[in-house]
Amino acid sequence: MLASIPSDILAKAAAMLPDAESAPDEPQYVEVRQAGHWIRITFRRFEYARGDTTRWYWTAESAEKAPRGLREP
Repeated sequence: MLASIPSDILAKAAAMLPDAESAPDEPQYVEVRQAGHWIRITFRRFEYARGDTTRWYWTAESAEKAPRGLREP
């Protein structure tokens, strides 16, 4: 299902996440509306280290239909 989500929607969802450097090391979830359905996207935090530089970033790991009733209207 993740492959069917347009990149602009993924980018907007990722922009709603906390700063990856200071966020807890646990999955983050964002719900977006696509094609009339609510989709829950799971993001994971990753670290890239090279030399003295370390960068943290989010990557979309999976997507599924969001369970009904968990989202606020």
